[in-house]
Amino acid sequence: MDADTKYELYLIKTELKNIIGDLYYISDCINRDFEGIGNEKCSNRIQKIAYQYETIEKKLNEMELFE
Repeated sequence: MDADTKYELYLIKTELKNIIGDLYYISDCINRDFEGIGNEKCSNRIQKIAYQYETIEKKLNEMELFE
């Protein structure tokens, strides 16, 4: 993998990590700040999406191992 590709991969992984953190933050806020309007279902769904992104992040990390 050349230097430009490694840098692009680094940028993608950094942005993905930020998105995952934001999703967990939003999920926590929804679960904490809203009550009785389906907050748990909404929060759980956002967490599932974050988990899917974590799976993608793991796959991107594996790409570097197989150079």
